[in-house]
Amino acid sequence: MTFIRIQKGSGQQPQTLVFLPGWGFDGQVARYGMWPEDVDLCVPTHFCHAGLVAELMEYLAQEKIARVALVGWSMGANLAWQFATTYPDTVSSLSLLAARCHWPAAEIADIKADLHGDVQTSMQGFYRKCFLGHKGLYRRFVSELEGDYLARLHEPDLVADLDDLASWSLTGQAPAGVAVQVVHGRKDVVAPFAERPHIAGAVEKVVDGAGHLLFAHRHSYLLS
Repeated sequence: MTFIRIQKGSGQQPQTLVFLPGWGFDGQVARYGMWPEDVDLCVPTHFCHAGLVAELMEYLAQEKIARVALVGWSMGANLAWQFATTYPDTVSSLSLLAARCHWPAAEIADIKADLHGDVQTSMQGFYRKCFLGHKGLYRRFVSELEGDYLARLHEPDLVADLDDLASWSLTGQAPAGVAVQVVHGRKDVVAPFAERPHIAGAVEKVVDGAGHLLFAHRHSYLLS
């Protein structure tokens, strides 16, 4: 199964929250998030982002879930935007965390070159950048997930996701009936603050002092 539920919400009718992670991560990284207790939290089980939008719709239909709160982080924000604009009736709220309006071709090329030189060293450096400002969580990630990630990641899949990322532009109008929020950390070194997306009709929120790992902060933006 492409998606699994990793948290069962409290209450009789918990809302479903779907978290789409960034490049180089699967849904397990959500364990470092500060999620509301009253939601069913669903995440993808694999790294490759290709086809994830269609797979999410299939999962929701299979589980008979009519509407979800959707949170996309980094590259996952592009996928969340794609899903919400394709299936707006299925999304009650959309939070785009630590996204960029577009990724420069030169930067994508540099990342590819680093991967080709040494995938493991390149990804370890990338993970450190993502966890800047969260030393405790980074130590947990290294202990709990990094080894498994490095063993399972494959350069062709990472490159294919980078090609998709290079072709996307996160711009447009918020879908009718969907509460959209764009949330960014002012100290993000992976997706610089100045390059955050501006979505017409969306609420913009800035987290002072935060870096890339925005879902590790407790904020009401997740379901507002």
